[in-house]
Amino acid sequence: MKDPARSPRERSASSATPPGSSRPACSARGGSCLKVFYKKSFLKQYNKGGRVLRTEVCVNDPRDFRIGRSLVHLRYLGTVAYHAITRFTKAQTVAMATALDRSTFERLVTPSVEGGHRIAGLRFGTPQVMRRLAALGCAGLTVKAFSHPELRTMLIDGFGADAADVTPARQSYQLAKLRRKGLLRKVPGRNRYALTDRGYRVTVYCTKVHDRLLAPTLDSLDRVARPALLTSAHRLDRALVDLDTHFDRLADVVGLKVAA
Repeated sequence: MKDPARSPRERSASSATPPGSSRPACSARGGSCLKVFYKKSFLKQYNKGGRVLRTEVCVNDPRDFRIGRSLVHLRYLGTVAYHAITRFTKAQTVAMATALDRSTFERLVTPSVEGGHRIAGLRFGTPQVMRRLAALGCAGLTVKAFSHPELRTMLIDGFGADAADVTPARQSYQLAKLRRKGLLRKVPGRNRYALTDRGYRVTVYCTKVHDRLLAPTLDSLDRVARPALLTSAHRLDRALVDLDTHFDRLADVVGLKVAA
């Protein structure tokens, strides 16, 4: 018998409701509620009574997981629900605490030898690499593994990648490189992939650093944009201006001339 704890999230799904799709918020007795759907079933997280954050799985049809409608399968169904909740809360934990140490980041962005193979480094900051990491974060943090076509569709439709840059051959090369870097694992016997523990941390960390720190900071260096940021109502914009001012002072201390 196939392992029911693994098969639901590592199989492709065919349903009108996209598997792994989420509804950011809904009304749940006056509080916030997050739902992640898988076929006719869903995982729900909500604030219960203002005292505890509750996470539960609602299975409307056991056949969503290829489990029969019988009480003899109740233990298997409970195992499926347990693993779904574990993976969901793990993704949330990673999203909240994703810091990488210096050596791990250096191994990612520089050539390294993994398993006897020389692996090229990830070109952090380039549009192609950042799109792929962001897409992997979206695809990998769902409740199932993903395939080549699914990742390619997400890159093109969701992140604006050029179809010529994500051909099957290039996809295979990039996925193989990410596997050898330890970010992905291949589902045994299937042409599907899932993020490893390191992959969870790397995709979220790199995307956050680039989109929330690096890109806004570089924008703040624009002398034309600085007055608008300084008068912005957002604290982050004003903080970026302060950071830019400190960079100017540091450059002056070490004798560097700041470009106009």
